[in-house]
Parts: sequence; C-alpha cells; structure tokens
Amino acid sequence: MGALGLFLGFENIIVVAVMAFLLGAVVSIFLIASRIRKSKDYIPFGPFIVVATMISIFVPFDFLFNILMTIFTLGIFA
Repeated sequence: MGALGLFLGFENIIVVAVMAFLLGAVVSIFLIASRIRKSKDYIPFGPFIVVATMISIFVPFDFLFNILMTIFTLGIFA
C-alpha cells in the first residue's frame, strides 16, 4: 500500500483502500454465506487491493469518489 500511495497519490490511495475493504467484505460475506469458506478460513486481502488499484487506474477519480460518497452517506451526498 505504501508503494501504491507513492504511485497513485494521497487521494487515490484512500479510494483504493476503501474500495479494497468494500470488495473484500462483499466477497467474503458471499463466500461464507454460500458455505464455500468457513468463518475460520483465511481469505487473502491482496487480490482485493489489486482489483481496487486497477479500477482506480482506469476509472476517473471524481466518478469513484461520487460512488463511494453515495454508498457511505446512503444517498445524502448525491
């Protein structure tokens, strides 16, 4: 994350971290709910960081920021 922060900058690394946590949470909940993984199993976090970084590189910052603010403010920010 430190190297990505140097490459992407402060604003984008915050967006990458939040997206990685969201992606990890959604996929982990799906895997545990569908009983593919147990709650004690290890789910690696690195792939979620990579996916969030790729999204951040190819999608404009303003668009991602607006989506994340809409999610976290429950639509109030829109």
